[in-house]
Amino acid sequence: MISIEVRNLIVIARTNGMRIQEILSTFRVKKTAVYNLFQLVKKTGSVQPRPHAYGRKPALNSQDLKRMKSLINSQPDITLQQIKDQVNLRISIPSCISG
Repeated sequence: MISIEVRNLIVIARTNGMRIQEILSTFRVKKTAVYNLFQLVKKTGSVQPRPHAYGRKPALNSQDLKRMKSLINSQPDITLQQIKDQVNLRISIPSCISG
């Protein structure tokens, strides 16, 4: 990952007419990183890296969670399997617990 300071220097260097090959050797960065940086600046106007969206998406959305909570409130002795069946969820029982 290229530091913010170096990102700014690369953009300034290119704006001042420095060739790509000179940027690569001067800042010791990969060609793809430089091109990706230029695309980022073009799209966002900033050298700040994009936030990462790592990890698995939640199996349950907020509506599913509300329906589950409503079932539990109306039937406190309901089983997880019954919740899963009534809400028509396509998740495992352990997912019901963590959701």
